[in-house]
Amino acid sequence: MGDSKFLPVVGEVVTDVESVTKLVGAGIAALVGNTKDAEKLVKTAGDPWVAYSEKNVIVGPISSGIRFPIGDEQGAERVIKSTGGAHWRASSTARRGLIT
Repeated sequence: MGDSKFLPVVGEVVTDVESVTKLVGAGIAALVGNTKDAEKLVKTAGDPWVAYSEKNVIVGPISSGIRFPIGDEQGAERVIKSTGGAHWRASSTARRGLIT
């Protein structure tokens, strides 16, 4: 999926799939007795949502807008910069016709 992750709606689906895949993998690992890897997968299952909240064209500015008033100026600036990059990637992906 690559850059299509930054497109609205497509990004949510891709992020869902990433999280669910990690959770299913954790369940399978636990069933076969590999609890160490299962724990690792469960702990990282939320990572795609963190990236999504900081890079999605729509959600990024909201995240930044919440961070700034509560005193996280550095976080707000980081998110707004990565959202700008996501906007460019999403429009570039759509222009190349990878997502119609």
